[in-house]
Amino acid sequence: MRALRYTKRIMTFVRQHPLVWTFIRILLFQKSPDVIPASWFLLGILLLINLGVGIASFAVQYDVLSSVLRTLADMLISICFVYLVLMAANKSARSLQTISAMLGVSIILNILSLPLLMMLAEKQLSAGFAGLFLYVIFCWHIAVMGHIFRHALSVRLTVGMMVSFVYILVAMAIFYSLFPVQ
Repeated sequence: MRALRYTKRIMTFVRQHPLVWTFIRILLFQKSPDVIPASWFLLGILLLINLGVGIASFAVQYDVLSSVLRTLADMLISICFVYLVLMAANKSARSLQTISAMLGVSIILNILSLPLLMMLAEKQLSAGFAGLFLYVIFCWHIAVMGHIFRHALSVRLTVGMMVSFVYILVAMAIFYSLFPVQ
């Protein structure tokens, strides 16, 4: 019963905020990043929300300062990569919408994974189940980024997916060089 009420609240929120619905449609491969308004204000809001959600996700495992630094590094790596790729393809005019789309879908996917991370940290959920579900979310995120890159670069989906994989490899290499696994 509580789950039904929770689902109804989420659906009401989504109906009241069409931009959230747009990000969900991007997550479902139904829309492209060009439907996102090219707005610095929107980008600022998305950065703040992403910062909050990222800190909450990292805070499950790390202290607050480390969570803030990890979130800021993750956001900076993502923004720089997107901008550099679009600039190299002479599509830098699409940077604002592309970065906004990536931040928006990342916020939603991080919110989806946050309860799992919390239950996993509190040992309320088996590591196998949580790990599998988190892996599915991670793969979905890679696929969605490929979809976003495909439209932002005006290339085939396979090329967009390759750019997405390169992004993941570069981001992980930089991130784990800054924050080694202990």
